[in-house]
Order: sequence, then C-alpha cells, then structure tokens
Amino acid sequence: MALLEEPHRESVPGPYASAMRNVRTGCASLQDILVIPLPGTRSEIENIASHWQSETRESVTVLLGAQASEERYRREAPGKRILHLATHGYFLGDDCLPATTERRLLEHHEYNGENPLLLSGLFLAGANLRGSGEDVADAEDGVLTAQEVAIMPLMGVDLAVLSACETGLGSVEEGEGVYGLRRAFQMAGARTVISALWRISDQQAAKIMSALYLAEGDSYPEVMRQLQVNAISESRKRGRLDHPVSWAAFIAIGDWRRNH
Repeated sequence: MALLEEPHRESVPGPYASAMRNVRTGCASLQDILVIPLPGTRSEIENIASHWQSETRESVTVLLGAQASEERYRREAPGKRILHLATHGYFLGDDCLPATTERRLLEHHEYNGENPLLLSGLFLAGANLRGSGEDVADAEDGVLTAQEVAIMPLMGVDLAVLSACETGLGSVEEGEGVYGLRRAFQMAGARTVISALWRISDQQAAKIMSALYLAEGDSYPEVMRQLQVNAISESRKRGRLDHPVSWAAFIAIGDWRRNH
C-alpha cells in the first residue's frame, strides 16, 4: 500500500466513523476466503514509490506487510493527494442474496436484505484472523469494507488507485446505481478512482500500475487508453493472444483531468 503524500492537507474523521468500524456482512462466503501473499504487489509499490520520490517533491508513505493494517490506513489516508492500494479485493455479489431477493422494509421497519456496501472491500494485514483473539473495543479485523471507506474523510484525494481484483464491481440498486468500492471512494471524496472489473494476476497488475505513473497525458482516459494500446502491441510482438482480459481490466471513473 502506498500513500502518495501532500502534507499540508488535513482531514477530520466523520462523526459516525467509529460506530461503523468492523461491521461486516453476515454472509458466510466472506469467512471462507483465505488471503494468500501477492509477491507482485511489493515490487509494484516499491517501483511506484521510487519513481514518485525521484520525479516529484512530494513525500511518500509506504506501508508493506504487517504495516499495511486497517488501523494504519485509517490514520494515514486522510490528507493524502493520491492513494495507491495493492492488495486482495473481494466482491461477494449474488453469493449473499437473501432467501427472497425483494429488498423492502418489513413490519417494525426491519430491513430485508444485505447492505450492498458490505459486499465488497479490501483485505489488509491480519485479514485471515478476522479480528479473532482481539477482545478490545474497536479492534481492527483487517477487512476494509466499502461501507467503512464511504464514511472516511478523503476529500483531498485527487486519485485513488485500487490495484486489486474486482474493485470496480458492485451491487445494482434500483434507482440508486452501483454500490461497491469504486463508488465508496467517490462518496468519501476521491475525485478519480481507478479500479478493476475482473480478476487479474498480481504480476500483470504490477506491470500496468508501474506504467501508470510514467505515462504521458493530460487525462486519465487518455493515459489508460495508451497503456492498453501498449499492452496490445507488446502481446502481438511476442506472439501472444491480445484478448481484453489481459489488458482491459482497469478503468478510470470520475474527474477526467490529471494533475501532474
């Protein structure tokens, strides 16, 4: 996880942030997920941090391994200009639909259905433990849900890069659109969010993300398009298939302008 910093910006936590921490879906599918190491993410973060420090005057906060905890992210992310998160992501989707898919208010105002912002999130340090063994209030569980992201004060974030699988997916709510990690970061204040629509290897993601900060262009759509064109060209030169699954996973949503 890299937090590319502009130190003069400050944010104040929202009034409901503490109350909404560590609230997870009741869906059993989340408990069945085992997080495994991603060797490519470390090189991705190290390459980006090295380039940023050599090409800009802005400092970089780098959190790797055990340092990349939910608690550290909550403390360090507000006030940063760019957030780059390279880790595992999850989207539970239809795995967690209730017995009846009709979402409505029942008698006594009880809600029938899962909060869609609990169905997607990011796994940070300690996620496999799911908070077990911690018998203290507000103990972090290593699972950063879209709901927790949405209430964070990220108004100063120009760009949030979610270099993790399926971070661009979400649940479609009638009249409300798509709820997921991408929307959660925008709700929290991020101007532009780059996320993935499907699963991609950590090595491939690292290659794309490392090139993101080196690419020329005044808009994120222009930059993403050039990266995709380069990936297609390289695949063809090597005699490999240029199927979109290998180069089109990442999309940019939000303000199109790129601040250099």
